[in-house]
Amino acid sequence: MKITPATYHHLSALIELDTYAQQNTSRIDEIKAWLDSQAVYLLESNAEVVGYGVIHHHFFNNPFIELVMIDKKYRQKGYGKCLITYFQENTQGDKLFTSTNKSNHAMRNMLIQSGFIESGCIENLDENDPEIIYCFIK
Repeated sequence: MKITPATYHHLSALIELDTYAQQNTSRIDEIKAWLDSQAVYLLESNAEVVGYGVIHHHFFNNPFIELVMIDKKYRQKGYGKCLITYFQENTQGDKLFTSTNKSNHAMRNMLIQSGFIESGCIENLDENDPEIIYCFIK
C-alpha cells in the first residue's frame, strides 16, 4: 500500500470512489477545496486508488481527520485502518481528533481498535444520529 498527497490529477478517481460525491455535488466542491488546501491523502494498492483521507489542523489548533473514504468494494479489508495509522504516525502534536456518526459502527470500532477514545458528541448535525468525537493521545 502507498499513501501520498493527492493532487487535482486524482480528482476524478476521488469522486468515483466517494459514494457521497456520486449523490451530492456539494461533496465535489469539498474535495476541490481539500485539494486546494493540500489536505487529501491518497491510498493506493497495486497502483489502484482504493481510498483517501482528509486531515486539517484547525480543530482548536489540533490535527483533525475530517474524512476517511474507502471505495465500497474495498471496505472491511483494513484500508481505512491503514489511513488512520498513517495519520497517527505522521501528524504533529500530542493529540489527533476525528469524529463519526453514532450509527457508523464499523468506523467507531476501528477507531477504538486504533487507540482512540471517545471525547464527547455533537447533537443535531444529522437528525437522530449524533456525531461522536474521538481523540488519540500520543
